[in-house]
Amino acid sequence: MSVFPTPTSVVKPPPVKRQWLPFQVRLWLTWGVMLCLFAGLFMSFDLKFAIVAAKWQNLVGLHLSPNGFLQGAALTLFLCFCSIWLSLALGFATALARLSNSAVAFGIASFYASFFRGTPLLIQILLIYLGLPQLGVVPGAISAGIIALSLNYGAYLSEIFRAGIIGVSQGQRNAAAALGMGPAVTFWQIVLPQAMRTIIPPTTSQFISMLKDSSL
Repeated sequence: MSVFPTPTSVVKPPPVKRQWLPFQVRLWLTWGVMLCLFAGLFMSFDLKFAIVAAKWQNLVGLHLSPNGFLQGAALTLFLCFCSIWLSLALGFATALARLSNSAVAFGIASFYASFFRGTPLLIQILLIYLGLPQLGVVPGAISAGIIALSLNYGAYLSEIFRAGIIGVSQGQRNAAAALGMGPAVTFWQIVLPQAMRTIIPPTTSQFISMLKDSSL
């Protein structure tokens, strides 16, 4: 008996429906309709746009606050800019500690990451802003916000860094060792550049989340 299907047993693919408009055009039309519906909902809130227009310079940050510091959108960008660099340093150091053979370093890093990933950011802000003065350290509002954002996102970034470093194949390390490279050179020139391809996308998402969480 022949194992090849006969012409009558061949399943024909279903006919493709003809679309009058390209997919991209239908997509933009859908977005336009959704945007109009959202604008209609927004306008129904009866917002006082005259007040917004009168205060737009303060909202953007063109005018300083009464104490001479930034405010509005400029203050948000300043908070995020400072917190981003501190959280990157904290996350990278924590990831290295969790990958090390030191029990003390691993214990401190794992406790830090577990605590700040397992508690709400608002609670952490209140602990730093209201709790530290009980110990004799009185941070300012801006300093407390930067510290809280840095500690919180540093804990999340540590897992991203650790996952990216672990994701590099062991064969890359073996090949570097066969060429006579030491562990430090292998990490900085072989492992880390390859890990960055995995690290960068989720890190960017964390920075977007930080920009939104700065409102707390």
